[in-house]
Amino acid sequence: MKKAPEVLGLSSRECAELWEKNDKNGDGRLSREEAKKMLFAIDANAFKAKKEQIAKLDAAIQDSATVDKLLDAFDITRDGKVSKAEFLQKAMEGYDVTGEPPSKKAKTDTE
Repeated sequence: MKKAPEVLGLSSRECAELWEKNDKNGDGRLSREEAKKMLFAIDANAFKAKKEQIAKLDAAIQDSATVDKLLDAFDITRDGKVSKAEFLQKAMEGYDVTGEPPSKKAKTDTE
């Protein structure tokens, strides 16, 4: 299974701001040094976003209702148990234990 590429997912406004912050000399081109600084900025933003996701996950885990919600969401046949097939199906669809709607499409073994 190959890993999906990292995607920035920036709005046009965010792209423009990122460009303006990093094209220091305003020549409309990124030098190697400017590109390096841009990558560090992107990395810092990604790290901040991941920290926020981890904090949400930690909070969800502390909520005793989280396990019940997970079991309810994964028990597709409503028999009170989660089979391997149900788990695989729901996990590939995407499930966010923090309660936020899934943002990813189902993954396949070819991705």
